Amino acid sequence: MNWVLLLLAFASNGEGTVIDRVFDRLAEKDRRIAGVSYFAVYRYEEQDLKTGKAGVLGCTRRVTWERGGRRQEHEFLTVSSNGRELAGRERERGIADLRRKGLMATDSRMPFFTDTREDYDYEVIASGTCHGRDVWIVGFEPRSPSGRTVRGRAWVLKDSFDVVRMSFLPARLPFVVTDASMVLDYGLADGIWVPVRFDMSMDLMLKVLVELMRRRIVIEDLYSDHVFSLDAGE
Repeated sequence: MNWVLLLLAFASNGEGTVIDRVFDRLAEKDRRIAGVSYFAVYRYEEQDLKTGKAGVLGCTRRVTWERGGRRQEHEFLTVSSNGRELAGRERERGIADLRRKGLMATDSRMPFFTDTREDYDYEVIASGTCHGRDVWIVGFEPRSPSGRTVRGRAWVLKDSFDVVRMSFLPARLPFVVTDASMVLDYGLADGIWVPVRFDMSMDLMLKVLVELMRRRIVIEDLYSDHVFSLDAGE
């Protein structure tokens, strides 16, 4: 990495200015976009690493977000278990199971929302590329770590200050978690950068003298067919 160029860039932009521009861009999107809906394909796989057994839950749904992306509605289109589509009471139990596994968790305080800016400290830590574009790499840490916050880094386009990738972990992980990774990738839809893919993997182990449990959870959530509702005043 050319640290001289990075320092020169800081001299002209300033770290605080970069962060301010990111939130100016987010506020601009909030003003322009009254809501968005999209198609989502979800897959949850849980592997028992002691026995080799695995189970897969899946669903497709239509998700609607109101302004700012803080309130969601989920319309389940299909629900499946180990490749078999569920109906009736099995379908309802499958949806309840997906909810228990955190599919529609809405109480998190994620970074890069205008209403959560004060929950985090942000720092430009490097310069790089993402999706073939020049980016700032921005680290973020919660000011008051909790089960609702995360820590990690984001990739921010230098030319538009749009967030195009985030890699993060919960600020407080359960003690049984031995390894974890979460990545949210963005793509262009009608000229707007929006989340298009979430990937998570997590290894868990419980040992009291002997190993009682060892599992791996892998989640994939894909988002497409975005439809935007634009503010009438724009």
